[in-house]
Amino acid sequence: MEHKPIYLDGVDVSGCKYLPYCNDKQGNCAFEPNCYFKQLARKTQECNRYRKALEEIEEELKEDMYCESQKCGCDDFEECLKCTKEHILDIISRAKGEE
Repeated sequence: MEHKPIYLDGVDVSGCKYLPYCNDKQGNCAFEPNCYFKQLARKTQECNRYRKALEEIEEELKEDMYCESQKCGCDDFEECLKCTKEHILDIISRAKGEE
């Protein structure tokens, strides 16, 4: 049985075990923006974002491990290394929300 998402304070709280005890399916949840469930949901989203960034960095490093296979069009190792560093710093900035 698939649950319908219920968003409060930007977090899907439909999985909260206390939600069914609320009179209007929001009850106290609507007045508690930092309950443990919402904190956990936010941290989980943050961890998935960082995991995605690490996977992108891993792919970038694997791709540019050998200069002859680079897709960026760099001419030599020095230029390729600089390009790889710029890509990795860009991935980190996006993960931090600093686009």
